[in-house]
Amino acid sequence: AHPLVGGLEVDLPALYHAVQSFGGLTEVIQKKKWSKIAEYLRVARGTNITAAGNKLDDIYVKWLLPYDTLSNVEREELLRLVEEEWAEQSKSRAERSKVKDGGGSEDEESEDEEEEEDEDQEAVVK
Repeated sequence: AHPLVGGLEVDLPALYHAVQSFGGLTEVIQKKKWSKIAEYLRVARGTNITAAGNKLDDIYVKWLLPYDTLSNVEREELLRLVEEEWAEQSKSRAERSKVKDGGGSEDEESEDEEEEEDEDQEAVVK
């Protein structure tokens, strides 16, 4: 479930960077800049700009505040873990595509063919 404003999905990294460029969360809250951020992100199409700003405030607190309050050390560790996970997933995808491209043995290929036949039968049964 992605956060929405006026039926549009909010780009969380863009929201985070917009808040930072407007002086950070404290500045945005104290100077009531949420409406300006809503305009900047163009999320207020057809909706009340103040309501859109309030919704962005809620979204920021729910989705981004935990990240915003991390120390530099915690942030670096989180980034390292994300990059590690990304590398593992990329490696797995590369291995799977290698098997699909004929890099696997004939046994694996015949299993894939059997699975495809089962899927075809499932579609017919419906």
